[in-house]
Amino acid sequence: NRYHNSHPLRERARKLSQGILIIRFEMPYNIWCDGCKNHIGMGVRYNAEKKKVGNYYTTPIYRFRMKCHLCVNYIEMQTDPANCDYVIVSGAQRKEERWDMADNEQVLTTEAGDGRHVPAGAWRGRPQHTQEGAAHTEPHPGGPERLEGRLRPQQHAAEKVPGEGGSSPGSERMHGGPRPGSSPHPTTS
Repeated sequence: NRYHNSHPLRERARKLSQGILIIRFEMPYNIWCDGCKNHIGMGVRYNAEKKKVGNYYTTPIYRFRMKCHLCVNYIEMQTDPANCDYVIVSGAQRKEERWDMADNEQVLTTEAGDGRHVPAGAWRGRPQHTQEGAAHTEPHPGGPERLEGRLRPQQHAAEKVPGEGGSSPGSERMHGGPRPGSSPHPTTS
């Protein structure tokens, strides 16, 4: 049996005894290779060796080592959980394409300086997340009962048919009156 005594990850687990797992790594941003000085675009995939090198609080920090597909140079990258980014350790340089989100008028999800969190729905422009919009979200001063009381006469006026002086034939049903075909007063026998 050729599957007997083989690892479920097959060739990807050949260095597992050293704590290294072979994974498929996708370049998170554009870089310049230090070996051949060529540009490597974001999204290029490599077979990389993944190794745990430490922790940031309880989040593991991983290092990825991969060979440049254009030369013999090795590129090492490491996760940076503190900044939610990847850091190049050796073998390449990052092509600087970063910008300030505030300059681009994008909403920051967290404030890095003071640690405050922006509410999840704030980017939608909901009025309850702003000071001036707080008045729009407060309940009506009279409450729903007062609003309903103001609407009720308008509904009654709309239900009346002109010329009959009373209500329409089906209006009793709408207000809990007797059903058609039944007598208005129950008889007892």
